[in-house]
Amino acid sequence: MTQGDWEPDESDQEWLPDFDVRAAVAELSPGPVSFDDFPWDETLHDDSRIPEIREATEDLRGDAAVAEKSLSRLRGLICNEGTTSVFGAGVVPSLIRVAETKGSHPRSEALQLVGDLARMSFARHELRSELLRAMQPVPTFDSWGYLENWAVEAVRTMVGRDTHLLIRLLDDDDSRVRGRAAYVAATALPASEEIADALKARLAVEVDAAVQMIMVICIAQHEGERDLASEALAWAQMLWSDSTSPIGIRLGGAIAWLGLTPAAVPPELQILIDEMPMPAIPELLQELPWVWWLDFRAGRLTNWWRDLSKSSGA
Repeated sequence: MTQGDWEPDESDQEWLPDFDVRAAVAELSPGPVSFDDFPWDETLHDDSRIPEIREATEDLRGDAAVAEKSLSRLRGLICNEGTTSVFGAGVVPSLIRVAETKGSHPRSEALQLVGDLARMSFARHELRSELLRAMQPVPTFDSWGYLENWAVEAVRTMVGRDTHLLIRLLDDDDSRVRGRAAYVAATALPASEEIADALKARLAVEVDAAVQMIMVICIAQHEGERDLASEALAWAQMLWSDSTSPIGIRLGGAIAWLGLTPAAVPPELQILIDEMPMPAIPELLQELPWVWWLDFRAGRLTNWWRDLSKSSGA
């Protein structure tokens, strides 16, 4: 069981899926794998999504237009309505390798999809208590009836297999790729000091305000996964309270602090939230991979920022 996840008891056994995708991931050989390397259960072999997922995954290697179309198709197949399907883990290696391909391919978008797959019901959780939580303390099922808790854990384990690639992408020339690589790396299982050190090293040299913000939040999230939430909370407070820090770092520290604790917002932080310069803040918030979907309705993202300190963290 991963941190923050629901754990079934004996009374739940009768309705748990017969196929445990986490066990399938554990059976994989070390090194690069493809969708067809997964030991899918016999009950899934006739699933109509498999040939569609296989075709869309292969098309990721096409030209930019084909890759972008296949990426959108994959999102509908494996992340329908914001929930991660049983097949999500099988596509993770291909998506991460798209991000490695220089040129006009949808590199950051591929990483965004991986990060979304690595978080349960990502488009339904926007409160303080949910923001930095990859798993959920309740059982959740995807659109096809599979236990999303297991599917997300399998994705996160697959992310952990490619930690070395994600760390390399933290130094990419494209700022959006750097930010999304951090968003993905923060979800990796097992959570490791190697990832934490790589995120901190990137933050130390990062000059892009949006990526600074993302790196700070990712570090806080990953430290929470390592049972270092108290240390991360103190660190986040140090960042947002330092008036000499760049705006990206202060904003990241504020969001990280709010996501790490249900405590009442200190007056100093509320003043900072109220006084942060506009329109710079909405422009930065638009780059937040955790809540990108909020920006589809005018003003919703700005309202989310204003309300974040007022929402319960319990």
